[in-house]
Amino acid sequence: MAGVAVFLFVGALLSYLAAKQLLGLHLDKHYDLWFQADTPRVFTNLTDRASNHYRTSVHPLVSLFLATPTMVLVKLGLAPMRAAYVLTIVGAGLLSGFFFLLLYRLHARLLEAALFTSLLLCSASFLFFGSIVELYAWGGLSIVLAILLATVEGRFQPACLVIAGIVSVSITITNWMAGIVANLEREKLSRAVLYSALALAAVAALSAVQGYIYPTAGRFFSIHEERNYTNLDVTGRKLQVPRVFFLG
Repeated sequence: MAGVAVFLFVGALLSYLAAKQLLGLHLDKHYDLWFQADTPRVFTNLTDRASNHYRTSVHPLVSLFLATPTMVLVKLGLAPMRAAYVLTIVGAGLLSGFFFLLLYRLHARLLEAALFTSLLLCSASFLFFGSIVELYAWGGLSIVLAILLATVEGRFQPACLVIAGIVSVSITITNWMAGIVANLEREKLSRAVLYSALALAAVAALSAVQGYIYPTAGRFFSIHEERNYTNLDVTGRKLQVPRVFFLG
């Protein structure tokens, strides 16, 4: 569909233009740019196989799915920062294009799909997470794809629902809710549980492959580290957060 291609291009272009303005600010060295974003860690994980990929415990397949192609670009001669930004730009473009396709599939109204996709592109969130090296665009894309796959009917529906579960949990475990709800909405409870279990098993298998490629990857679904974020000392952050907020 031409509309998908148009919005994929526009989303990627907006991301590129925004990122181009920020390249000289060294945002890969600053934390808390957006909702406690840990951009330095994400950048390092995307571009360095030997870095500590421990956060794959809650971002299950990020290193396998996103770091691998980024490192291929680096091996081909692209500077690490530019390679990481290529990933961000591609994610923003895909999010825009598939968001339009999802709206069109749900309502079959071209004008409304175009209007609401345009609103997405104009939002502060899109402009921001489309301009820094982070996982927000890809996390949003995983939700959109999960819902989009749930619209498939016929003999391919079971496979699509399993893939929806895999995709939804791949970037961050909290997004799995999209895959679970998609299954519950489209199938009876017993089948929904089965498809979700198959998706989880597939992600577990892929995480084992990821652990072989990235030896420092976190253990699958290990949430022990999350307790560190429930008792934070915010004293030093009172100055840090406003500083990075007004950085640009």
